[in-house]
Amino acid sequence: MNQNIDTKCIKNISFGKVPIDEKEIDAVSEVLKSGWLAHGPKTKEFEQKFAKLCNAKHAVAVNSATAALHLCLLSKGLGKGDEVIVPTQTHVATAHAVMYCGATPKFADVRIDNYNMDMESVKEQITDKTKAIIPVHFAGHPVEMNKLISIAKENNLFIIEDAAHSPLAKFNGKLIGSLDTDAACFSFYPVKHITTGEGGMVVTNDDKIAEDATLLRAFGIDRSTWLRTQTERPWIYHVTKIGYNFRMTEVGAAMGVSQLDKLQSLIKIRQKNANLYEKELKGTKAIKLPQIVGDIEHVYLFYQILIDNESAKTKRDELIQKLKDKGIGTSVHYPLPVPLMPIYREKFGYKEGDFPIGEKIAKEALSLPVHHGISSDDITFICDSIKELVE
Repeated sequence: MNQNIDTKCIKNISFGKVPIDEKEIDAVSEVLKSGWLAHGPKTKEFEQKFAKLCNAKHAVAVNSATAALHLCLLSKGLGKGDEVIVPTQTHVATAHAVMYCGATPKFADVRIDNYNMDMESVKEQITDKTKAIIPVHFAGHPVEMNKLISIAKENNLFIIEDAAHSPLAKFNGKLIGSLDTDAACFSFYPVKHITTGEGGMVVTNDDKIAEDATLLRAFGIDRSTWLRTQTERPWIYHVTKIGYNFRMTEVGAAMGVSQLDKLQSLIKIRQKNANLYEKELKGTKAIKLPQIVGDIEHVYLFYQILIDNESAKTKRDELIQKLKDKGIGTSVHYPLPVPLMPIYREKFGYKEGDFPIGEKIAKEALSLPVHHGISSDDITFICDSIKELVE
């Protein structure tokens, strides 16, 4: 333990911090003064810059990553009677998007070392009804995409990546969003690497997915309001599909454009902080650290450790409260495997014991902050506090 750190003092270390400064404030103010607040030029600029950032052909801005997943699945024709494989450890939105289409989520258990979907479990879920796989790059660690893509091709399945945790993450040197999949869906929720308040993005090299997502995000109207203003009869439009109101606002897009320039530097800070956690916590009894698996670049939305409740002096749930008492914000990702959430348990009959690794992680997981607002001293304080409580 670092003797210079008083672990009895109380800090104010938040789990998340929104990366907003004067640049974003000025950009939002400019949009507000313009009077053009929705589906306008800032949204287009954000899309173009994000597509370029991901080395992808198209980017379509929407109001959430959930909407992005939903639109991609609709574009691929997913519906009643179809099955989609998703991991047990993810936000419920991943499975909900499948349900919105009338299809059925099938759950693959995860790995204990990096919390991503296990390839053998994925194979076990494949039936003649399976149409797609949604891998989640958990906390910013890419899934074993070479193996997953091979599985998908062997079984004629499409892949929609849930990349809500992983902007600029890399697998085998290639950016998430540029791999040989159908699409990747990103999130700009406030606790993510960058934020638009609420927001998401479809990134794809598939012309049809981009066209469908653009159409369906705005009620199925064939021309955007911004484009119609450039014509002689701007009031004319046609509705060709039953679409949704999934559009991003110009205010959100302005925030996004402003933040893209600092995304790489924000990720570097997260990586540095994660490395410090590993250094400080390595060898601590009752704690299992996450592992880097394969040739990947991890972008660390958070740093998740596992607390061995059998051997730890302080069990996980009590530890969370005691850290809170010290002014340390933490979280749990996630409180239950998705199939054991009441709605899925009741609808599909899942029970405890069906997903042993996912269930173990849910009971032991503790997510620690890595954002730009915490210092090295803060991390040392967090680690010393944890070691003091568990050893």
